[in-house]
Amino acid sequence: MMAPECYWVYYKGQQQRIKHDYGRALRHFEIEGVHDLRVDIKRLRAYFNLIEAINPVFQAKPNFKRIRRLFKSAGPLRDVQVQQQVVQKWSRDLSLELSEYFNYLKQKELGARKDFYRDSHKFKFEIFKSNWVKIRRSLMYISPEYIQFKAEVRFNDLVKKIILFKNKQDFVEENYHSIRILSKEARYTLEII
Repeated sequence: MMAPECYWVYYKGQQQRIKHDYGRALRHFEIEGVHDLRVDIKRLRAYFNLIEAINPVFQAKPNFKRIRRLFKSAGPLRDVQVQQQVVQKWSRDLSLELSEYFNYLKQKELGARKDFYRDSHKFKFEIFKSNWVKIRRSLMYISPEYIQFKAEVRFNDLVKKIILFKNKQDFVEENYHSIRILSKEARYTLEII
């Protein structure tokens, strides 16, 4: 028996998107390239978590670890690029003189670019192939119907976790970040399903 073809197609598509956006982010440090690379990796993390939910023999966290390093290395660069966009908007919309702060952020971006460039060169794309072997092996003897059932259970569990926040007595601002992460994972899981 073989896992549904759509699981291979999705994985292969994410792998290609990561390679493409990795190139955009690394060659020109494009704002959208860095952003898209991080989103691609978040989608892949949701995929790994889904595979683990279907068959816990596949351990998402250790198998995702090296890919997560690439995600984290792009984080400081993405953060400073977002700050620059906000400063430009405030400067324009509110007629504020923020050029000194913008120049400071530009300097900070140059350092973040160097760090991202150095750290991202450690990433080896062979990890995608070795992970696919593990994913395929973990889904190989499971019926497509059971895979679909477990995928739907995973999605429903994510939605339930989000809904639980509405009754949270000690709701704090940080909970919004958790809701955002869960919402994105639920959305990406639904895309896979």
